[in-house]
Amino acid sequence: MTAYLGTSDIGATAIKRSLGARVRQLLQGRSEQKTAVFVTGGRSVDFWLVSLLECGELLNNVGFFLTDTFDPSDALAEGRSETNEENLLASGFAEAISKGVVRRDQLFLPDHQTTSLDELARAYSDTLIEFRGEATADLIFLSSGGGSYTPNGPEDPGHCAGLPHGRSELLDSEIPFIALEGMPKPPSRRVTMTPRLMRTASQMYLFVLGSQKANALKNIKARRPLSKCPACIVHEVDDSYVVTDLE
Repeated sequence: MTAYLGTSDIGATAIKRSLGARVRQLLQGRSEQKTAVFVTGGRSVDFWLVSLLECGELLNNVGFFLTDTFDPSDALAEGRSETNEENLLASGFAEAISKGVVRRDQLFLPDHQTTSLDELARAYSDTLIEFRGEATADLIFLSSGGGSYTPNGPEDPGHCAGLPHGRSELLDSEIPFIALEGMPKPPSRRVTMTPRLMRTASQMYLFVLGSQKANALKNIKARRPLSKCPACIVHEVDDSYVVTDLE
């Protein structure tokens, strides 16, 4: 059952402490096994990064993957100055690597030298399977979308990773990562983890932060169908949490 953790109820510090304890317990149970952790960027990094990196030696067998990615040239062409990979390194991973907290070879970043977006999705899927032994996610940190996709554009009812609403054909995809085109939020071409992969998580955190995501939180609480609100995937993972600064 999904639990809701609100900063207005227990405070951000208490949430970070609670998150850290749960993550540590998960990693302790897998200390001798390879563990696939999927990470996102944005404001949610403040909640999970420090708690995760404080796990020390428990991170030795962890591999870090992105929840979604896009081609850097697409980002520049559509007005986005940085990639998810750059955001991840800038958020604290580059410093953690320099201090020896994690190794550079633990970050599995997509190879954008591949010839096509479909090939990139296949290659990233293969990388996960080679590392983990199967297409499984152990721990996922996701952020929900919200507000307008573009200035004066349609409202985002709650996307997560690179999954948009209204694309019901994605819900039955059997592969871990899939290439998408025509996304309403720039960049329009992306590679994202699929619902099938998300459902394998042992533990999931969905961050819904910022007033522009109030409608997304409403949809999540109402348990809307995934085709209407992809962020509702959180309800399909037994050990799952929605972290929010909204009432």
